Order: sequence, then C-alpha cells, then structure tokens
Amino acid sequence: MDNRQQTSGRKTARRKRAWWQWVLGLTLLGAAAGLTFITVFWRAPEGATRPVKPRRISISSQMRPSDVVDAEKGELAGANVLIVTYDTTRADRIGCYGNDRARTPAVDRLAQEGILFSQALAPSPTTLPSHSSLMTGLYPFHHGARANNTFHLDGKHTTLAEVLSENGYATAGVISAFVLDEQFGIDQGFKHYDDEVGESSDEDNHLEIAQRTADQTNEAAEAWLREHADQPFFLWVHYYDPHFPYEAPKPFADQHRIPYDAEIAFADFHCGQLLALLDELQLTNDTLVVMAGDHGEGLGQHQEMTHSCLVYDSVMRVPLVMRCGNRLGGGVHIDRPVSLVDVMPTVLTLLGIEGPGGMDGVDLTQPPTGPRPLFVEAFQGLADYGWAALLGVQVGSTKYIHGPEVELYDLDEDPFERDDLVAAQPQRTAEMLAHLASFYGDDLDAAASVQATHQLSTDDLQKLQALGYLGGGGELPEPAARPHPRDMMPVLARMLQALALEKKQGIDAVIDELEATAEEHPEFAALYRYLGDAYRKKGDLESAEDAYAQYLELQPSDLQPVMALAALKLTQRKVDDAIELYRQVLARDPNYFRAQIELGRVFMRQGEYGEAAEILEAALDNRPRDEAVPDMLGDVTIVLNRTPATIELFEKHLAAQPNLPMVRNALARLLVTQSRFAEAADVMKRGIELAPDRLDLVNNLAFLLVSCPDAEVRRPWESINMMERVCEETGYGDPRYLHTLSMIYAATRRVDDAISVAERARRIATESDHPEHANLVPQIGLSLQGFRDLKAQGISAADIFSPPSEDDKEDAAVEPDAASDPAASVGAGSE
Repeated sequence: MDNRQQTSGRKTARRKRAWWQWVLGLTLLGAAAGLTFITVFWRAPEGATRPVKPRRISISSQMRPSDVVDAEKGELAGANVLIVTYDTTRADRIGCYGNDRARTPAVDRLAQEGILFSQALAPSPTTLPSHSSLMTGLYPFHHGARANNTFHLDGKHTTLAEVLSENGYATAGVISAFVLDEQFGIDQGFKHYDDEVGESSDEDNHLEIAQRTADQTNEAAEAWLREHADQPFFLWVHYYDPHFPYEAPKPFADQHRIPYDAEIAFADFHCGQLLALLDELQLTNDTLVVMAGDHGEGLGQHQEMTHSCLVYDSVMRVPLVMRCGNRLGGGVHIDRPVSLVDVMPTVLTLLGIEGPGGMDGVDLTQPPTGPRPLFVEAFQGLADYGWAALLGVQVGSTKYIHGPEVELYDLDEDPFERDDLVAAQPQRTAEMLAHLASFYGDDLDAAASVQATHQLSTDDLQKLQALGYLGGGGELPEPAARPHPRDMMPVLARMLQALALEKKQGIDAVIDELEATAEEHPEFAALYRYLGDAYRKKGDLESAEDAYAQYLELQPSDLQPVMALAALKLTQRKVDDAIELYRQVLARDPNYFRAQIELGRVFMRQGEYGEAAEILEAALDNRPRDEAVPDMLGDVTIVLNRTPATIELFEKHLAAQPNLPMVRNALARLLVTQSRFAEAADVMKRGIELAPDRLDLVNNLAFLLVSCPDAEVRRPWESINMMERVCEETGYGDPRYLHTLSMIYAATRRVDDAISVAERARRIATESDHPEHANLVPQIGLSLQGFRDLKAQGISAADIFSPPSEDDKEDAAVEPDAASDPAASVGAGSE
C-alpha cells in the first residue's frame, strides 16, 4: 500500500545511526553526491500537461438561494474554527459546483450541510498572497505579500489567528509546503505553527521537494486537534496535493482519468477524515468549518497549464463553503461575487468578536448594497521571469484586466473569457479602469512594479524553485520592456511539453525541442537552465556548461547551475574542479546550505578532515535542525580528536534551541566516546521529553541503557520495556527497531527471543522497498548468525558489552508474563 494511504498510526521518525553501530563500528564517509536535478517537470506523469476542457459552474436547484449568510452577529459565539485550504483547486473540479465526475464527498457534505459560494474569487493566483489575504482580510496590494519568493506578510497587519488568540483561542496552523514557511510571516498569531514539511528525495531526479502529502499533514493536525478538543480552538490545515506535478497515490490515481482530479480527490479524502474526527469528538455543531481553494489551475485555458501568471477565472474562481453543524443554514447557495478577503470579517462577525479596522473584506452576513468591485492581481510572472504584472477588477459580471494590453469580459455571457469587449464597449472599459485606479492609484505602472519585502537565502529560493516557482530573481526590466505573460504562455507550454518528451522519445528529443525553442525565444532564461540539465543528464558536459552560462547571463543570481556542474565534476572524479565550484557558490552566498554540506562531504572523502570540520560547523550554525550535519560533524571530530570542543559546540546549540533531536543524538554519541555515560543518558532523556515522537532517540537511549559498561547507568530491563513499546507502536513492522530489540534481548540472555525478532526484522527488511531497510539486511544477517552461534555455544550475548552485574542478574531472572509479552507474538509469527 502507498504510504500516502496510511491514515492512522504514528509517524516513525527518521533515524540516522543507532548506538549499536557506534559501539560495533564507526562509518566516517558519506555517500557520494548524486546529480541534483531541480527540474520539477522531469517527473511529470503522462497527460499532466495536456489541456483539460473547462466546465460551467452549475449549482443544484435543490440548494436554497440567498444573498447573505443568514446569521446574527455572535450567533456562533464560542464556536471553534477550522479552516481547510486546498492548494491550486478550481471550483469547476468539485462535485457540488456541478462536476458530476468529481469525487469530493467532503466538500460536497460541507455544502449540503452549510453554505456554498458559487462566485468566490482568489485575490491572487499564487499561494502566499492568497492565504495572506484570507488571514488578514486585505488584498495583496495592502498586505504586501504579492508573490511567493521574495515577499513577506508584514507583522504590522493583524491576522485572524492573532485576533482569536487574544480572545482565548488555542491556535494552530499545519501547512504542507515551504511556500507557507514561517519566515514569510503567515505564522502570525499561531501559537503552534507546524511547517516541518521536510525535504523528500525524488529517487529519479535527486530532487528535494519541500512539501508533505495530505495524510502526513493530517497526522500532525489530528494530533493537535485531539489535544486541544476541550478548549476553543482555531486550526488551519493546508493541503498542497493538487499542485503540479499531479501524482496521487492509488486508488485515487486509478479512479480518475485526469491526474489533477485525482489529487483533489486525495486531498478531499483527508479533509473528510478531519470532519470525521470532529464527529468522533462531538464537536461538529460547535465548529465553524471554512473550506477554500487558494487559487485555481489553468489546465490549458488561455494556454496556461499551471498558474501564477494570468488572472482569468480558470485560476481565480475557487470553491468556498462554510458550515457549523446544523447551526448555519443547510444547503444554502450564495450567488453574489465574493472574495477570500471576506472570510476574516465574516468569521469574526459570526463569533461576535471585533476585528481590526481597515479590512478590504466585507461581512457577508450583511446584504450587498450594490455591485461591488473585487480586485485581483498576478505578480509571480514578474518575480520569476520579468514578465508584466497584471491587475484586475470585477464588478458584477464585468471583468477588466490591466496589463500591456487591456481586456474586458462579460462573465455571464462568456464564462471562459474568450470574447474581449474592449473595442466594442469603450465606455464600460473606461468605467472599469476608473474602478481599478480608485484602488491602486492613478499610476498603475507603479502599482504593477514589485518591490521585494523579504530576502531569501539561495538555498530557500531553491526550495521554491523545486515547487515550480522557477525564477532566479534577477534584475527586473523596465515596465515597457516586460512582455505580456499571456503572450509567453505558448513558450512556457512548449517548454513543458518538451520536457515531457523524455519518457517516450528520450533525452535527445528533449534537447532538440529545447534548442529549437531557445533559438526562437533567446530571452527566456528558464529554457537554458533546463537545456543545461538535459545536456548534463545526457553526459555532454561541454554543452551543459554553455547552456548554464547563457542562463547565468540572464539570471546571474541563481546559483543552482553552478551546483549542478559541481555535482557532475564529482561524477567524473574531477574533485578539485568540484571543490572550486562549491567555493564559488559560497563566496557569493556564504549561507548556501547545500553547498556547505556537499563540500563537507567532499572534504571527508578526501581525508581533509580539518577543512570538513570548518565547513560543517558553518553548516550547523546555518541549519541546526538538519538531520545529517550533526552526525557528519561527529565523525570528523572523532578523527581529529577534537571531541571536547565539539561537545561544547553542540551544547551551545542546545542551550539556544533545546529541541534539536539530531544534535542531541550526536552529542550523546560524543559523550559516550568520552565515557560520560550518565550525561549521555540525560541528554537523550531530555530529547525524548521534548520530542516524544522521535522514536530514533528512544531506540538509541534503550541501547545505551543495555550496553553501557557503567553499572550505575545500565538499566537492561528498562531498555527492554522501551523498545517493546517502540516496536508495538510501529506495529512490529520497522526492521530498524526490531533489530535493536533483538540485540537487547540477546544482551539480556533472551537469545531465543533475539533470534525470533531478528528473523522477523530480516524478513521485513528484505521485502521492503525502503532503501534504508534494504541496507540493513546484511547487518541483521550478521547479528542473526551471531545469536545462533551464541545459542549453539551456550554463551551469553551480554558478554559482548560487559560482565553482568548482580542487579543485571536479578533483572534477567524476572520473566515477563507470557500472555502480555509482545515478543511472544512476534516470535510466533516469525516462522
């Protein structure tokens, strides 16, 4: 079963190294660095870039029409608030919006039991601006977070989370992609903000994608919800899955012809799990649920395959529904145009809480006073490619778009915006321009020019690029020189189609098409970047270097091509060249973490441990939460005999940030090498207190407690209890923890149990697709052979570690009750 279908059970923490590995041997050298393809489109599934026919929004006649949220101020006073956002979700792909092929029972249920808004607009076709508007009631022009990469929600703006927190609510946000990382300011007011989305490796392309799937997001959200169910809470849950590339797991992928629809269905399934949890906790009637899409997806309309550059309804019309059990309507349809900026003022009115002044959004419990201008804008094309930003306004069914060319549409008659009315209706065009100027000011060129409000590190910019935001942040052209993004859509679509050729026609076909496109559009920087990647993948280094050089002329601030060349030099064993390239990167950006860690690995492989220590210490300062750096630095420290100094360094980091599990792990390891066993145990115990879900720490502490030569620290029976609990919690299905348990059984003279558990561990590891499990097979085999030898010779495995103390003998003489011993069932099932 795909791990994205796992909806229950505790997440097993990643484990870098077990104590038994430290005791039995020390591995110093890291794995060779692979090619670091950052091109997200290399892994596009077949059909992912094919146009999808749009559908008209059609609301069931059984829905009761209304123009307001029919509730008095404070009618939901004291209610909890759950906001669920589906990233990149068009309204016409949802069942309750008239799509009879959609499988979206969660949203459909919310609409049937609550209120559906059929004309809801996102203020921006990108994630950070749109969510910032939802959380502040302000348009991007006012809150300042106008694009995804170099913008930040200013702390001077009051968020919904801040208001609710001040009114006694427990507040939490659980997000699914780096684009909503706390550094962008969207975490304001959340006492708990879970943006630990990780960096999952793409096996084919060595791609790191800073996102997590809906099942993983739900795991964190449900845990928090259960913990805070007895108090008023505000929980925001964000699902990123519908974002390109569309790779839903089975059975969702098999149930949908269109991969995009499968991703929406996958997110919706997990939204349904959250709603079911509200039912289970008997909170449904006391929880105001708001579900919204943050923006849509082009799917080929106006030749825009994804989103972010245009402002047509394909990327601006989103689903929006509200429900509070049976307390807020039921099957109500509101047809008036609304915006996501209206969510915050409406929620606060329903709760009877005063909001901040100056919000752009309106309270939807109040009837409309007439046609109201709603504003939209797209700045990502400017930020990424230097294309023109677009500003737009909709009044009733009339929509106006301002850019290098102006456009006017009647959405009632022309919902897919195919018939531009500018020439036919000059007076109406002028009226709409006046609406736009009343909001943005008379100098629309100035309003459409972006000024960065946040400086990303190069490494963080790469994370955004891995999510599909590809620009390197170069110098912006003058307004008159910025092409209309609509005119660039064919070039962008052609590039995506070129990249999709590899699966059936091979890398040469990709190169030929990219070369032809670049010849016609030499100003489009992204073409050269992908061309360099393609040549590098083919092994043509000289051509790759030429392509990257052309890219860097257009986007000099993007260091990823230099990193790519360094990785390729390593594969050709040109180590000095690779080192020089990594040094060039760090000279331009001293905090580029990937360059630091890769250069550290190179120095380790070369035996230049002093150089490695210096760069790894800088990497630790840069990112102390990284899972690999503390262990690597520990390896180097031992070789250099600098253990006391590194112990002090690790302790300094833990004093500043106590919850750094891998730093604690590495510190404890170094303390063990200095025979400071009690301190090592205390360090691990504190780590488990701070991060009880880090089963790797429990694993390592358990092994220390059984293998420690210090009788005052050694607690064999306690270690058995700890590891049995870990194995029980993971369903006796993780070979790493089973292996540790088998060694602890052997060390406490339970050799038969050790053999039984080790056999199970080896079988699971052999059958697993997880590379870490596969690497464990020979180690488990060696342990198993040792246990069998010990049994044959009648020798206690405890002699591996230390002679047993009198206390150990008393512990070992106590046999657990067979009926309650988890190992008994493990042994029985291991044949």
